[in-house]
Amino acid sequence: MFTMPWFQLFLCAVLHAPVLSQTDATYQLTPGIPETVPIPTTGVVNFEATDVSATSRFLVMQVHAQHASLILRDTSSASGDSITGNSMGMVRKVNGSADGARWSVAVSAGAAENVTTMVTLQEYGANAPVPGGCNQVFALEVDPNIRLTTADHRSQVWFQWASEGGRPASCEDAALTSRLNYDVYVKYVSSNDDSVEGLLGVVQDMMTADKIQSQAQKILSVKNDGTQKSLTTVTSQRAQGAVYGVVVTDDKRGLTAAYVPAITYGCNYTAGECSLEYGATEWVMIVASGVVGLFLLILGHAFLKTELALFGFISTTLVSFILLTMAGTVADGACLAIAAAIGLVGAGLWLFVWWMFSFPSVSVLLPGLCAGFLVSGVLFFTPFANISWWASDVNYGLVFACIALFFAVLLLFSPRTLNIVSCSLVGGYCVVMVAGILLRSSLRMIVLNVVHHASVAGYATVLVITPFQAQDIILGCAWALLLVLGICWQFYRSKGEPHFPNQRQQRSHPVGNRPHVRDGTIPPLPVVDERSPLLGNQTPPPLYQEAVRNNGQRQRPSEMNPPM
Repeated sequence: MFTMPWFQLFLCAVLHAPVLSQTDATYQLTPGIPETVPIPTTGVVNFEATDVSATSRFLVMQVHAQHASLILRDTSSASGDSITGNSMGMVRKVNGSADGARWSVAVSAGAAENVTTMVTLQEYGANAPVPGGCNQVFALEVDPNIRLTTADHRSQVWFQWASEGGRPASCEDAALTSRLNYDVYVKYVSSNDDSVEGLLGVVQDMMTADKIQSQAQKILSVKNDGTQKSLTTVTSQRAQGAVYGVVVTDDKRGLTAAYVPAITYGCNYTAGECSLEYGATEWVMIVASGVVGLFLLILGHAFLKTELALFGFISTTLVSFILLTMAGTVADGACLAIAAAIGLVGAGLWLFVWWMFSFPSVSVLLPGLCAGFLVSGVLFFTPFANISWWASDVNYGLVFACIALFFAVLLLFSPRTLNIVSCSLVGGYCVVMVAGILLRSSLRMIVLNVVHHASVAGYATVLVITPFQAQDIILGCAWALLLVLGICWQFYRSKGEPHFPNQRQQRSHPVGNRPHVRDGTIPPLPVVDERSPLLGNQTPPPLYQEAVRNNGQRQRPSEMNPPM
């Protein structure tokens, strides 16, 4: 029989065995083979390099998590260098042997459960460029990390220059540093995939230079020639996962190396900024946008006064929202509500313009400018927006306004055509955006990009880079289809009708006082030419003789009764 003290020791050993194995767990890392490793909230996980090639001269160990902050420490060096973040790595110099290359990873703070991470080890030869080898700012002596800073709808991507492999770092020799080219890449997580697995799958495609060049989108190329910087700013969307990577290439030797990729969601997850839940005001505006868009798409030109009021509302609301956002003292939901209230005033004012002047070329100019605004926004949503000339707010604003005016003036020769095209273009976009917001499509950035340019200081220098995924392609095709169908339908519906109502005639001759309106009949218009009688189809008055013959002969004086 077991005595009680021995039995208690046995139970303690059994109960604490999982904890000890969790805190003292050690993983063997083979170069080029990523591992998915859970990191406990308490304790440390150790990693050791194994199966390193004899030709390797340095290793890059990296660990990635979705949101949790981790601590990566080099436990094989006396200095014990460490770094904190959710996506980071370290460079370890070796000479064909990885003996003693060890690291440890622990959760920094804030995690309520085990953190799923992806850990990998990359090896490079003697002549490969060393990422971050010319670091002068970051924490580590050789820092291969990319530093991301996200604020005001943009992400700042910053990395340190690399050094040439095969010799001690020489960061001042222009002949050596200028032959190293740096390409910045980005790959986006699927818009509707917020899972850890979805993110780590993208990270896995950004770990080596070959995969980055084949899987990701290149956004910038720079060189350490003294005139360029290793820092760029890119547009970002809230709750849209993006993984940035940098590939450095030695032009002389044709060798490449990859920096440690960096992860961002365009918001602070721990502060609760990544929520995509909409309030009551936002939902009302989304539904109203869909209804208004459907009306403009089908009946916009037929109900001219309603259409003009809607365009007055849309334009005034947009301008008011930009001005309120520039003030920066009101939340987005409140800005939207206040801007909508001001938009009602704009709707009434533009309707008053039509009532006063009834001049089609003036009245349809506002719908044309709204459509031109959208056309210009689409153009600046493409790589055209990344031309260096638009880095100035003045240049950007002037060119944007000229494109919008050009579209309106181009079709102004036919006010009816301009009006129908504007209704179909704006209406189709409003309809598509209802689905785009629910599907988290990037097409909403067509308008938001312009708003950010106007309201955020220094936004003109930002590179416009957005994901263009399956839902964006589908919605873009749907918008084009709605545009064509809306134009054809409204032209067909207005066939044979006056292009615009005559508001002045309606004011001078009220409709209810017209005889054919009172009788409920509309007389047909006669077809006349130069031979038609002046009296039209009316019967001419009878001749005098015929009048006498029909009414009887006149009484002669002799036949008159004599006077009494």
